[in-house]
Amino acid sequence: MASGNYTMDLARLAASLTSKALPKSLYGTLPIIVIDIIPAMLIGMVKPVYKSSTEALTNIHGNGGPHGEDFLTALAAGYEGCARIGLASCSSVEDERGFHNPIINGQLAVAAAVGNLLSWDAATIASAMGVAASSSGGLVAFQTTDAKTKQIHPGHGGPLGIEAALMARAGVTGSPNILENEMGFLHAFSPEPTYTQTLASLRPWWTSTTVLPKL
Repeated sequence: MASGNYTMDLARLAASLTSKALPKSLYGTLPIIVIDIIPAMLIGMVKPVYKSSTEALTNIHGNGGPHGEDFLTALAAGYEGCARIGLASCSSVEDERGFHNPIINGQLAVAAAVGNLLSWDAATIASAMGVAASSSGGLVAFQTTDAKTKQIHPGHGGPLGIEAALMARAGVTGSPNILENEMGFLHAFSPEPTYTQTLASLRPWWTSTTVLPKL
């Protein structure tokens, strides 16, 4: 049982993050993140999902969609959240429980990124993450078969996260402590979560600066 509200900590980070607050080392990582996304866009099963996500972001952001620094800042907020949730979950999520990380924590990260993009407060972002977590799922059974479900998992996180964010904006509430809740995300997916090592003391340690493309 966790003693802190780590969901709100991540939500506050997403809510307060600006381009000026990003460490210089992260600017070297963001292009790698973008490059790593491109192959997923080109996969036939994922491209329609990406297209619908892009259209949704354009519609809710207005003014032709997000641009420049706003997009990179939201991207950083999402990836930092995704990386920290993944680290808190530990590899046992996949190795022991059989869940695929991109489709269990991806939508929480997207919900946080949308919140940053639209300048929401931390409470709304935490609620959006709570809504998003209710859509978490996806199994690694593809590892022992020739199934193609692995390829669609990363693509599903985008629209699920956007949907959760839009529902939160419309007044649908999610558990604001979804990560550390005794019946929440980490309880469900990880047999040995490491809350304090990865979700506490958010600054100045940025996990996103260690992201590498998976070749």
